[in-house]
Amino acid sequence: YCYRVILVNSDIFSAQASKAFHIIENESSLDSHSSPTSKDVLYFGRLEKSKGVDLLCAYWQKHAHLASLHIVGDGSLHKALKEQYPNIQFYGALNHQQLNKVINNVAFYISCSNREGKSLALMEAMSTGLIPIVCDIQSQRFLYQDLDLPLLHEDLSNFDSVVSTWLNQKDEAKKITMQKVKNYSKTHFQGNWANQWREVLKPTGKPF
Repeated sequence: YCYRVILVNSDIFSAQASKAFHIIENESSLDSHSSPTSKDVLYFGRLEKSKGVDLLCAYWQKHAHLASLHIVGDGSLHKALKEQYPNIQFYGALNHQQLNKVINNVAFYISCSNREGKSLALMEAMSTGLIPIVCDIQSQRFLYQDLDLPLLHEDLSNFDSVVSTWLNQKDEAKKITMQKVKNYSKTHFQGNWANQWREVLKPTGKPF
């Protein structure tokens, strides 16, 4: 018998057909801080074509002289991309402690994926203050609407202009944006996870 169905995003279904549906959004467990004095950029997640990692690497070549791109994660594209782009730093899969050390030395989180629900990688990046450079899709449009951050077009036609603007930002401006991103994460994403689970798991004594 199925008593409850847990969803990580309220947009997964357009309408909740049953009281058995509960929303418990993912919560970050990273404990690190981005660096406003850095220009470096980080992607972490699966290295698959569906995530646009191959496009990210290809587009990055125009900016490689300005900053380093760090890629954390594993997947079917890992070996090929590492061989093709020796100027990009590939780490493979890292645990959270190792990832924290990388985050401490970068300023931006980037992703060219244009198919995302509620991205845990984005939420974790924002919790550390990393400035997100991501695609303009429905689940990520809050970054523009609430935080006035520029978003990449789905076809990446503005990739160069958006990335160049961020890489040329002064440290103080980056620091202000990082704090804004981190504060948003605290008020909108963090802190309710454990309480939400406790509430859902309370025995009701009857099925829905």
